[in-house]
Amino acid sequence: MAIHAGQPQIYGTQLRRDPGGRLTAYPIASPDTVDQRRAALGLRPLADYIAAVQQR
Repeated sequence: MAIHAGQPQIYGTQLRRDPGGRLTAYPIASPDTVDQRRAALGLRPLADYIAAVQQR
């Protein structure tokens, strides 16, 4: 995975908790277009994904 190599991730699937306990994505390459990349793979928008994981 890119984050373990110190590189930004492409699709935003790797999450972490910020100091306030909220889930956030590890750094993402070109974050302005991440939802377009996710949609091309059939993935939901990043905000929806984070909200769904937060509810677990």
